[in-house]
Amino acid sequence: MHWMLKAICGYLLHPKVPRGSTQGIRVTDVGAGSGIWLLELAEELPATSMLEGFDISSQQYPPPEWWANNVRLMEHDAFRPFPEQYIGAYDVVNVRFLLTLIRGPEAVPFLKNLVTLLKPGGYIQWTEPQFYSVQTKLSNPESASGNVVRHLEALMRKPPSGVTYEWVAELPSTFEKAGLELVCHELFPVKDSYKLPYCQGLLAALEETTVDSPNVSAESAQESSKFISELSKEFAKGVYLDTNFLCMVGRKPH
Repeated sequence: MHWMLKAICGYLLHPKVPRGSTQGIRVTDVGAGSGIWLLELAEELPATSMLEGFDISSQQYPPPEWWANNVRLMEHDAFRPFPEQYIGAYDVVNVRFLLTLIRGPEAVPFLKNLVTLLKPGGYIQWTEPQFYSVQTKLSNPESASGNVVRHLEALMRKPPSGVTYEWVAELPSTFEKAGLELVCHELFPVKDSYKLPYCQGLLAALEETTVDSPNVSAESAQESSKFISELSKEFAKGVYLDTNFLCMVGRKPH
């Protein structure tokens, strides 16, 4: 998903975000996951830049021997206040793929917590898929019905357990409520050459959460495994989920 998103957007760090000169900039990735965004960005920025990642767990981090010299990865729950030494310390805060982790009412306080990390004039870059407007489409209507994929579409549009993805559509007003100046608001469609890999990536995420999760019963896991198998067959026949990615950049006033 990381490499596909970079290919679709064309950048790691939005072109409107200053990269600093020889002195570099200080960047943090919140919800860093495997750290891949920071590790690749380290190759683009001046070596004097400082890049730090936070995640609630370090389980996905690569071993420190693989980190660039100016990269540091740490543990922190981003829903809680950050330690004092990081407040007002960063030129850039990056966040992405938190769609399933944030409930609507949490978006504003979560973003306000991120804003505390910024220096005056610093930038926040936030990227998410627009699952709330996903659509099932058929490249060849004669080859498949798309009924199984439409079921997945319904689940993505209205997930279970009271979760809603509509907060992503409200990010512009959320930026305003957090005191940010909106720099850009861009939508990126998934290119034809990435439609199948994108759908296969969704299958991997679905399998992780509904089959391999220790919190899922054996019966539910078996049902999910069958569902994933049927989805895979339809994807292979040219049925796909049409999804845009949203990237927003905001700036903290001086």
